[in-house]
Amino acid sequence: MTPIDREDILRLAGKLDDVLDGVESCSTRIVYIDKPTNYMTQFADLLEPLGKHLKDAFISLQKRDFATIRKLCVEINMLENEGDRLMRESVSSLFNPPVEVVELIKMKDIYERLEKLTDAAEDIADILEGMIIKYA
Repeated sequence: MTPIDREDILRLAGKLDDVLDGVESCSTRIVYIDKPTNYMTQFADLLEPLGKHLKDAFISLQKRDFATIRKLCVEINMLENEGDRLMRESVSSLFNPPVEVVELIKMKDIYERLEKLTDAAEDIADILEGMIIKYA
């Protein structure tokens, strides 16, 4: 079995760090608001399976189970697309009806960071898909 290149491991580690930084970034800002919105709950409902899929993909990588990784990457991409939709919808909701400017800034920042978190997870899926092509 061909060993996994150090460069691939480094890229995965870097993107995993981006995911963890995104979680920290979101969690530190959530304290600025009084009550989570429906959109935040929807993001949380999306991030939970996203994290599980990432965990399962790393376990599958260790086993060299490329078929499972491919399926998980498809799921991760679908969840990221849902994150894009949620971000557009949540930011749009801040303007209809308009909310106080300070509140708008806080909420927009959180929504955008939540969406960036889904992007970082998709970046990991993209690296894994490249590794499938390389090692399968």
